Order: sequence, then structure tokens, then C-alpha cells
Amino acid sequence: MNSCPSCQNQLELVTESGVSRMVCQECNFAVVLANPIPPQKQIKQQESEQIKENPKPPSIIKKAANFSKAIVKHVRDGFVKTPERVFKHRMDICSRCDKLNRDESMETLGDCLECGCPVSAKARWASEACPIGKWGIYMETRGGCGSCGKNT
Repeated sequence: MNSCPSCQNQLELVTESGVSRMVCQECNFAVVLANPIPPQKQIKQQESEQIKENPKPPSIIKKAANFSKAIVKHVRDGFVKTPERVFKHRMDICSRCDKLNRDESMETLGDCLECGCPVSAKARWASEACPIGKWGIYMETRGGCGSCGKNT
């Protein structure tokens, strides 16, 4: 409510003794505000909303640490890669993700804003999972359980 309901003039914010009111200077109409948001907090709320809309990528040190951990897991796993269909499915999920920092050169899909790793590398490695849980570690089934149709 920014205009006076009786005379339609602009209401002004007045704070006296810790009580905030919206007051019309023409007809003295006033409304007491229960829990006003101070201007400093309004600015901080706007800044936090902008940060949510435009997330910052991790620092170069954090990127290096995260990708190093991924490489170690990939080596420990024996350099196992995902089948092509799994890789394409993961890339499709990542291409629609709001955490993707797209590569302008279009040589790769880009980097993940959550962990900082190159998406195409992590999507290819069976030992890796999405840092926000959109896809998990790939484990090839050996069959015999009845779910995949293989008989070992």
C-alpha cells in the first residue's frame, strides 16, 4: 500500500521511537507497520536473490580439489567408463541443469557450477555422480538377479 486510501496521495514512511508508520501528509491517514523490513535488509534480500539467480562457480582451488578427487576415484575404479547410452542420458540431464556453466566455444558442454568439474568428463566416468544428485554412480550389473534378463 503506497497510496492513501482516502485521498490517493503518496504515503511516507515515518519511524518514531522504534515504531514505523505509513503517513499521508495531506489527510494525516496513518497505518502502523507491524514488522517493517529496514532498507538495509531489503538490499541484502535483493542481493541474495540475485546470487541465487546467478550462482558463482567455485574457486580455482576448489575446482582443482574436486576434479582431483574425481580423477583419483576414476583411477581407483580402473578407468571404467559408462556405456554410450548412459553417457548421453547424463549429458542430456546436465544440458538442462541450471547449474551448468555453458562453454561458449561449444567444444564441450561446459563446467558444473556446483563442483567446477568439466561435465563431459564426469558424465563419461562410471565412478562419478552428479554433485546435486541428478544422476548417480554407474555400476554394471552382472546378471543372475532376475531384473536385467541376464543368466550368469
